[in-house]
Amino acid sequence: MTANANWTVNLSFRLIMNLDNLCALQAESISKYRGINNTLQTRTLSSSYARVGLRLELKL
Repeated sequence: MTANANWTVNLSFRLIMNLDNLCALQAESISKYRGINNTLQTRTLSSSYARVGLRLELKL
């Protein structure tokens, strides 16, 4: 989910805020390998993170 906001204070001043990946999910995968005398299981977790951006625009 992404959210954006723009505030125009006057004709020469603007503030922009971006919020990206607000509902970041964690992914998990499990792999299992079987041999004749053994079993190998691996588990991988990967995360994504939210990003916040703030930009100021000025006209001179």
